[in-house]
Amino acid sequence: MIAQEYINQIKLRLKRSKIVDNLEIIKEKIVLDQGYFRAKIILENEDFSDYLVMRSLYFRFELMIIY
Repeated sequence: MIAQEYINQIKLRLKRSKIVDNLEIIKEKIVLDQGYFRAKIILENEDFSDYLVMRSLYFRFELMIIY
């Protein structure tokens, strides 16, 4: 799976999630074999979090920090 497909799948899952009230992409950079995005997410219970996803041919990394 190329990075663009992976990133798009993650963003779509977040948008469709019942617990995510608002999703704001802060920064995104994608090339053929690697990419990342950072998002600010407001949850249904009004908590908010930073979400970072990185993908390359060799690794995948996801981090979510809830405040």
